[in-house]
Order: sequence, then structure tokens, then C-alpha cells
Amino acid sequence: MSYGKIVFCLLLMFYHINSQSPEWMAYCGGTRVFCFLCKEDTVWIATQGGIAKLNTITEKMEFYNTGNSELKSNNVMDLSLDSSGSLWAGTHWGISCYNGKDWKSYTKINSTIGFHLINEIAVDKDGILWAGSAGFSTISIFNGSNWKNYNAISPVAPWNSIEAIIPNWRGKTLVGASWGILYADKDTSITDTAQGRFSVTDMILDSSGNVWISTERNGVYYFDGVSKTAYDSTNSVFPSNFVYGLCYDSRKVLYAISAKQLFRFKGGLWERCDSFNIPLGDYDAFISLAADNKGNLWLGTAYGCCYKWNGSQAKKYYPFNWAHPVNPLSIGIDSKGKCWAGNWSGSGRTDTMIYFDGREWHKLGGQQAFESLNSLSFKKICDMDTLKIWVDSNCALVYMAYKWCCYTIGDRYGHGSQVKRDRNGTYWCAMPYGLWRFDNNGSHLFTKDNSSLPGNYVSRIAIDSSDKLWLSVRNKYINGDQSWLVTLKDASFSIIRKCDLYYGIPDIEIDFDNNIWFTETDPWAAGIEYGHGIFKLNGNKLTNYTISNSPLTSNTVFDLSLNKNNTLWISTYAVGTDTLSLNDSTWGYFTVENSHIANNDIGQIEFDANDNKWFNCQEGLTIYRKGGIDFQTSIKPLPYNKTTIKSALKVYVKGSKLYFKTPVKISSTISVYSLSGRRVACFDKRIYTPGIHCLPINRNNVSQSVLIVHIESDKEIYCFRIFNVNQ
Repeated sequence: MSYGKIVFCLLLMFYHINSQSPEWMAYCGGTRVFCFLCKEDTVWIATQGGIAKLNTITEKMEFYNTGNSELKSNNVMDLSLDSSGSLWAGTHWGISCYNGKDWKSYTKINSTIGFHLINEIAVDKDGILWAGSAGFSTISIFNGSNWKNYNAISPVAPWNSIEAIIPNWRGKTLVGASWGILYADKDTSITDTAQGRFSVTDMILDSSGNVWISTERNGVYYFDGVSKTAYDSTNSVFPSNFVYGLCYDSRKVLYAISAKQLFRFKGGLWERCDSFNIPLGDYDAFISLAADNKGNLWLGTAYGCCYKWNGSQAKKYYPFNWAHPVNPLSIGIDSKGKCWAGNWSGSGRTDTMIYFDGREWHKLGGQQAFESLNSLSFKKICDMDTLKIWVDSNCALVYMAYKWCCYTIGDRYGHGSQVKRDRNGTYWCAMPYGLWRFDNNGSHLFTKDNSSLPGNYVSRIAIDSSDKLWLSVRNKYINGDQSWLVTLKDASFSIIRKCDLYYGIPDIEIDFDNNIWFTETDPWAAGIEYGHGIFKLNGNKLTNYTISNSPLTSNTVFDLSLNKNNTLWISTYAVGTDTLSLNDSTWGYFTVENSHIANNDIGQIEFDANDNKWFNCQEGLTIYRKGGIDFQTSIKPLPYNKTTIKSALKVYVKGSKLYFKTPVKISSTISVYSLSGRRVACFDKRIYTPGIHCLPINRNNVSQSVLIVHIESDKEIYCFRIFNVNQ
């Protein structure tokens, strides 16, 4: 078969793939490292961002989170292995079990477990699982088929938590709680040990079967079952009575951590490990401790990393699937599709931010961030000592008080919240001390002292089709915490609604029909039944949606986001994210039970150009797109071990045309990528009859000599690599 002088094409190979892009992904920033589970050459690490599995021989780290597994929550507080080798994880949404292949989870929805906030788990010698909750002091036991529950409630502290469990201790299970230690048995009875009131942080057995107990305010106790001996800052080297972890190493030496220091018990006395000098930030501290079978100690911190210490040297690990541990304050999508995240490490001053280029995350900090932004497509519109702002056509990057915040500003469905651009190109920035305006003539700050703005704390901005600004304004804790819904038009402020005392307006959105949507919430009384739900303002008509008159799942709503399809995404307190299609009034729901969102408390949702949904919460970012996540700058990875070479389909490029020949009728979407992964052309799904089909390509987008073409049907992806495109 001849196509004349076609020098643009050399068909190299053809791949057949039986998988699609995942619909969910998660980048779990988290911070806290809650516990370690060391087993031979594997260290399992429980964090606020899921579970990390580290092979100590190869140094390879795998990650399990709500985006790539059936783990029910990224807040993993404790881990335990049963006799079959299955991993049990106590999370903030029940218990998940992983047998090496499949996951099974137990929550309040699908089981009779007592409470879903699990702090501590342990498996006894009979294979019985013990679980202790955070709050409500619930202990649950599971025999493989059924759950039994009882409340270990203190009469003086009914909301306190279970912090440690030692099964099979002298015929009982010893339970460490935040008000003392208790005895429990499988008959669901519980008794007090009469050892007084103290807050337990960890417990461990010695070779004699006696118990060492670390506490939050009382140092360390040694308990023999009858009485206890105290070691604290008054009679030992502990600099503080806050002790958070205990462990024995492979040589049976007992260690403890307090703040930033490591201690060991030797000769009947506690001593400081002088060779231990791992530096931590001003606000950081060690909060977890374990030992492996090779003499190494593993230490987890409150702010994002863990260390392996061999007695003289330490190695640092980040047990998260980000390049850097972060808690995104806010996120924004720029005009090129990059997702920017403002970083808050929780350790005091921080001046870093990160961005995702479709393949990996990059970190910018300090002077490097400022220089990089000045060389990118961002334009600086504000440069003051206390406030710096860069913008491009779709995104605002704000640097204030050593923190980075990022906001999508874009068009009307861009959910920027605190930075907006009107049709005249003027930027408006909501601040805790007023409303900033930036235009070609300079800047101006509106406050209650120089304008009719009723309060100085401006938290949200939305702009309607007439360029009227809608503002959430609060008079922060002055004569009561009063809030208003305010408009600004032609330099005149007007109060549209005065909220009930202590209620605020967390968010405002404007739909395609110019209706104003907002929510009212009392931040001091968050709950499903509290709050006023969401409001729709159509001219002078105000409609209120609550749990009593609509399918809304919670009256406490923290965030509203409108996408290109005119669907309102509603982030609620504790029950997930609701969706309301404003085209046909249908409702939908995303929770940790029916989806892979990381948390039922989502703080922010953004939408990129490919309709990927970015959920921002305490545990990091979760990304969702029905039918498969699509990053414009990425190519789906090809599993070469599952490919087969075929020659039935022919693809080549000539001039500004892509030629595609098929011997059979197929229904496919065709995408063209550069070798670097940038998508340069996409042809929507259609039916191709047998024969040759010609598709146009913009020659400005084809500058490389190699192109990759994906032909994707309902069940298969065919991938071609074409050489010599520009010859």
C-alpha cells in the first residue's frame, strides 16, 4: 500500500490497553505521623495523609489513601496486624482492613461499630479486634463476624478518648484513656483500676508483664497491677511532664519521647540520649515512636516527617505522596491549567507554595518564589510590606503574613472567593481589614472608617453580570460578631441582609441566571441541624434551602462552588458534599461512604479546564472526574507488560492533517500529544467507518518530530508513536 511521498510518518508500535484513567486521585499532605508498625523489612506508617508502606531494603515507599484505595479516611490514627498478616487501620471514619489484595471497611453506616472516630486498635491472641474511639469513650470488639460495644465513660469527663489498649493482660484488657487506666473484658464490662486521674498517651509492657504508661501532664508511670511509680520533671531528667511515646528496641532498652528530645531508661533511672540531635522547627515535636528488629528507632513528628535513627545518625522520610508535606490553605487553577496550592505547615512562619504541572508537584519558597513568579506569566499588581499579589488571566497568588494563598479568579464560575476581577480589569481583594481595589490608577482600601462599609472584615467576593460586587462582611467581635451581605456599585455600599448575631456568610456564588447564592452559619455551633442552610436571592425573592424543606444534608454549609455545567457544589459540615443542578433541580451527594473524597468536611472545591474537580481539605487534595481524570499536560502511563503489537490500524501525519485508517467500524476519541506530554489536539468521540479519515491539526502546535496518538474506544486504548513529523 502506497501513500505517495509521505515522509512525515513512520509507524513504530501499537499498544493495546485494557484500563482507563482513574476517576479519583489524592495527594495527601497531612502533617502528623501518628504511629509506626515495624514488621521484618517493612515499616507501615500511619499519618494524617493515609498510610505509607516503606521497604527498608529497597527504600521504596508505597502510599494508600482514599484516592487510590478503599481506605475510608486519610486520618489514620493506629495500625495493627492480625495472625494472618492482614493490616487493620483505625481511622477517623471507622476501621479499614487490608489483606494485601482487597480492602474491607467497617463504619457506622455498614456495621454496628460503636463510633467512627477510632484512636486505637489492637488484636488479641484469640484474634479478637479491640478498638477505642476518640470522643464518647467507646470500646468496640470484633470477633470476625459481630461487633460488641460499650462505653467506658468517666463521670467527670464523658467526652474523653481511648488512647491505648493492651489485650490479654493478666486475664483482662488494659485500656488507657484520657482520664486514667481501666480494665475491660470481652463480656463488655469495665472497671476502674483506681489509679487516679491522668491522661494516657501510650502504654507498653516490660519483660515482667508490668506496664509503662506515658501521660500528657504527669510524666511516666510504672504500673505493676497494684500500685504505680511516677517519673516526672520533679524527680527525673524529663524537662516536661508531656511524654508522648514509649518503645523497647531490639536490645530491650526502653525509650521515651518528650517534646524534641529522646530519653532512655538505664540503671533504674531515665537519662537523656546525648547523641540524639535531630533538629526540629520551633513549633514541631515528636509525637510517635517505634523500633524495628534491626536496632533502629522510628520517630514521627507533628509537622510532616519521620526519622530513622540508628543510635548515631538519622535519616529523614516524608511519608506522603507529595514531594513536600503541606496543608493547602487554598488552591487556584491558572490559565495554563496548573493547580497552585498555598502551603501552611502548621509550624509557625512558612513562606512556601507548590504547583502541579500535570505530572508532578514543584515547591517554591522564599526569594525563589518571588523571582520565579516575576519570570512567569503572572503580573504583580500589589507589592507592599504586608501584602503581595500576582495575577494571570485566571489565577491570583497572594502572599500575606508569611503565608501563600491561591485563588481561581477566571470567569463567573471561577470560585476565587477572596480575589475577583471585574469586566473593566479591576481587581478586588477581600482582606481582614477591608476591601482592596487595584486598577490602572493605583489602589484604594475601603474600610468602615472611610466608607459606608459596615465592617472591616471582608471574607468573600462575588461579581454579578452588571459588575456589582456582593460581599460577605463581618464586624469581627466588636459589639458582638455581626455579619452582613453587602453590595458595592458605583462606589456605594448597600446592606442587603443583616445576619442573626454570631452568624456569618462563609461563601457567595452567582449562577448563570444571575441568582445570588449564599450560606449562613454559626461557626460556634456547627452541626447538621445548626445553621441556616443555603439561600437563593432572585431579585427581591429570597428562597431558603434547609434539611427540613429540601434534600440538603446539613444546615451548616461552609463552601459553595459553581462549575461550567451550572451545578452548585455544596460543602457541608460532617456529611460530605451535595450537588444541585440548577438546570434541572436534581441533587447528588459525595461522601466517604459512596466516593473517594478524603473527608466529609471539604473546605474548598475548584474546577480546571478539563472538568477535573479539586477537593481541598485538611488531609490534602482529592481530584475527581467522571470517566477518568484528564490532565491536559499529561499522558496516561502505558503498562508495557500488557501490550501487544498490531498493524490493522494505520496513523500518519501529512502537512496539517492527521490521517487515520481503520479496517473496521469503531467508536473512538482521538488525542494527540507531544513527546513531553502536552496535548496538542483532541477529537471528541465519534463513529469511524472502515476507511481513511482525515483530521485537522494546528501546525503551530506541532513543533516536535515525534507525536503520540491515542485512539480510545469504550474498552481499549490504542497508542501510536509517530516519528519524523516535521521532515
